[in-house]
Amino acid sequence: MSWASTAAAITALRTLIKDNPTDKLCSMKQVIGTVDGSNLIFKTFEYRRVTDFTTNPTPFPLGVYKNGAALDPATDITADDTDSGTFQIDVSVVPSNRDSIRATYYYQWFTDTELDEFLQNASTWLGLGATYINLPDGLNASALRFAAQEAYLAAAMKYSTRASEVYKTEDAPSEDILKSMTAFKDMADSFMENAKDLRDDYYTRQGQSLSPLYGFSLGQVSDPTPRR
Repeated sequence: MSWASTAAAITALRTLIKDNPTDKLCSMKQVIGTVDGSNLIFKTFEYRRVTDFTTNPTPFPLGVYKNGAALDPATDITADDTDSGTFQIDVSVVPSNRDSIRATYYYQWFTDTELDEFLQNASTWLGLGATYINLPDGLNASALRFAAQEAYLAAAMKYSTRASEVYKTEDAPSEDILKSMTAFKDMADSFMENAKDLRDDYYTRQGQSLSPLYGFSLGQVSDPTPRR
């Protein structure tokens, strides 16, 4: 069936790529920021954090932790920008050299606007224009997988950019981050092949020639490892 609205299509895409508000949990993950007894500004590696450290971490165990003890969101966290991942702690709990700051939180990769763009691109790729809510029955699955391909490729690029911003020239991103970027690219390739197969199967069953494709070129993910 065709989607009744753009919101329904975006929800379907979020479910496919597992980007709903509680799909992605980071548990007791180390945050970025200098621990020197004076710095108060830290940030999570992930952008678009769902968990607001000043108000949301009421359900245990969400929130910021100093040496394993939960900080009070009402008094110990003075500011939080969930879009950038940046948060500020109160001077009364500033960590010294031997302290650790970790956090548990949910995050999402994409805004609705970004997912809408991926779906428009998918419909255009199918040769049917950008209005994806009126796709013929049977092409929705192909459109979703093409959009998922774009989403995973974009996630890989975001991780690459984020790693380049975070790590200094003499540092190398962790092996886990590099593996994540490779996994995202592999998922993008897999969804692209699946999208093609579903599209071709649809048109074959309809007794039609394949719909003409437009000139989409997939991006490449740069390796953020510093040159030696």
